[in-house]
Amino acid sequence: MNKYQVITLFPDLIEEWKKVGIINQALKNNLIEISTVNLRNFGIGEYKQVDDSPYGGGPGMVLMPEPLDNAILQNEAKKNVFLTPSGQQLNEDLIQELLKYDSLNLICGRYEGFDQRVIDMHSDYEISIGHSVVSGGEIPALYLLEAILRRIPNVLGNPESLTNETFLELHGDRNVMDDKAMVGGLGKIDQQSFMFIGTQKGYNTKTRQYRNFGMAKPEGYRKALRLMKTAEKFGIPIISFIDTPGAYPGLGAEERGQGQAIANNIFQMLSIKTPIIVTIIGEGASGGALGIGVGDLIYMLENTWYSVISPESCSSILWRSWEHKETAAEALKLTADDMLNSKLIDKIIKEPLGGAHYDREKVFQTVKKQMIDAFRTLDKMDSDQLIESRRAKFSNMGTFQG
Repeated sequence: MNKYQVITLFPDLIEEWKKVGIINQALKNNLIEISTVNLRNFGIGEYKQVDDSPYGGGPGMVLMPEPLDNAILQNEAKKNVFLTPSGQQLNEDLIQELLKYDSLNLICGRYEGFDQRVIDMHSDYEISIGHSVVSGGEIPALYLLEAILRRIPNVLGNPESLTNETFLELHGDRNVMDDKAMVGGLGKIDQQSFMFIGTQKGYNTKTRQYRNFGMAKPEGYRKALRLMKTAEKFGIPIISFIDTPGAYPGLGAEERGQGQAIANNIFQMLSIKTPIIVTIIGEGASGGALGIGVGDLIYMLENTWYSVISPESCSSILWRSWEHKETAAEALKLTADDMLNSKLIDKIIKEPLGGAHYDREKVFQTVKKQMIDAFRTLDKMDSDQLIESRRAKFSNMGTFQG
């Protein structure tokens, strides 16, 4: 079992971190051992002093050598790691080197750092997590521990998480703000890079408020377009996931050009030179969905819906009441089967019995396979063919022959 001791003036910071996430599970499963050593317990005198002027002079205060020396000697480990801004920049090679040792002391600096005599006597590694300076070594220690522990066998529930968790979220429309209802960024599926874009609703009251219930504002659609243009520039295919009750109808959103932002997205997406794969994974309502819904291949999960308007809004407009939403839903023909019969989508992705939420992992794998299959189909086409086919696809929607 790997053992890690954090020597710090603020052990409570480390202890709180141990209560959450994968680290908590690893501790419960006895895969690792993390303990804290309160440096104050080794302080000098009645007031447990731990800081003093630097040896050899200089501004500020440093941790005294005596408390650190005693703390390290009484808590021996294979290697001593000092967290300091002047240390070696943390990288993958250094993480792999530290993984060789089954016990480490992580010594957290404070004030202006460490007395040089302690470093000369005890330091095996001096490590920095970056060029920024923070108040102490506790945050760098947590950062380093997280990086090390994720690479220890069985700490992660799924070993593939280490190599497959590649999503890098990108923020902002470069004009007004970052819309939390619209999420986008770069990621990989089976080593193939994609630009992922999608609406996000949240999973409880607090996160739903944070995500504005999945209703994007103009800034969200402009962010989505910015990311799509970035993908086009570098030849990266685009995957769009839709789950929204519609675009945000607030006064501020209208003042900042909600309709124009959606219309511009539709216009621009018809000319994007890279493959676009669209999947409705929940609600697909109105222009809010169509603003990121123009693609070469369009899929729907089995129990989702896609419509020009939500049944509730349709009922409110026609009958001035929500009481007729079932009638409106029937007339709108918004189910996946209806959409496929109307040739508005290309395929229905089957869900487990009872719905996607009953077996999320199975749905993830099913959607993943469908995305890869779709990409392989579209990758055979050049940019001119993609654009011509996409425009024809949407031009033919809604045509009727009597």
